[in-house]
Amino acid sequence: MPGIAVVFALLNLATILFVYLGFLIACKGRRDLIAGYQESSYKQPEKYGRLIGFSIFATAIINCVLSIAILYSFDEPGRVKDYLWLVTCPPILAALYGRFKYHS
Repeated sequence: MPGIAVVFALLNLATILFVYLGFLIACKGRRDLIAGYQESSYKQPEKYGRLIGFSIFATAIINCVLSIAILYSFDEPGRVKDYLWLVTCPPILAALYGRFKYHS
C-alpha cells in the first residue's frame, strides 16, 4: 500500500510540473524552455511553441488520469503502471509533427 501512495504522489507532482511548463510555453511564449530549440530554424516559432506547450498539457492530463487509475485500482496497480509510457507520447509526436510542418 505505501508503494501506491508514493507512485500517486510522484505522478501528481509531475502533473503539476507539466501543467506549469505547458502554461509557460503555450500561453506565455517561453519557448526557451524547449530543449534544443532555436527560433531561427522555424518558419512560425509561435505556432511551434503553442503546439509543444499544449502537448505538454496533454501529457499532464494523461498523467492525472493514470494517477487516479492507480489510486482506484488497489488490486492490480502494476497493470496501470504498464501504461506510464503513454505519458511520453504527446510531446514526442508533437515535436515530430512540428518539425515537419514548421521547420525551415
